[in-house]
Amino acid sequence: RTDNEECNKIVRLAVDNRYAQSKWVAEKLVMQARDRGLPVCIYRPGRITGHTQTGICNTDDFFFRLLKGCIQLGIAPTVDTMVDVMPVDYVSRAVIHLSRQRESLGKAFHLFNPSPLPWKELINWICSLGYPLEQTSIDRWRIELLHQAEHSTENALHPLLPLFSGDKSFSKEMLQLS
Repeated sequence: RTDNEECNKIVRLAVDNRYAQSKWVAEKLVMQARDRGLPVCIYRPGRITGHTQTGICNTDDFFFRLLKGCIQLGIAPTVDTMVDVMPVDYVSRAVIHLSRQRESLGKAFHLFNPSPLPWKELINWICSLGYPLEQTSIDRWRIELLHQAEHSTENALHPLLPLFSGDKSFSKEMLQLS
């Protein structure tokens, strides 16, 4: 994708997403610095996951909270989407390699998994590990999550409930945000 296509996508998604807004603003500042002659590069990784050897990762981000929350609920939303995940050691090696190339200066790089995982396959894999997950509609999943939240704060998604309540319902696009 071109920088303009990516910026337009970010602008559309950023209306209700302050994190995406902050990324957009940061990139605009970096592009201004580039236009003024500073040697810069922009790296846009997909969803970064655990190290391939140790598995160490940030289990407190949206993606891992979503997975843990589904396991705690015993249900997962049925979503026809691909999950772009990459191990942190792969991403860091790619950034280091690209940053050492003179021809990289001034460019933006989209770091993504060329073989993204279908959401349904990820849920099936979790089930194969012994976690029973029923796949259900997004609406039913959201209702169950909000119902459980009325009685307990134990679900990993509890701190993120504002994303799932009111007019802002869970959507396929939320899974695609990196």
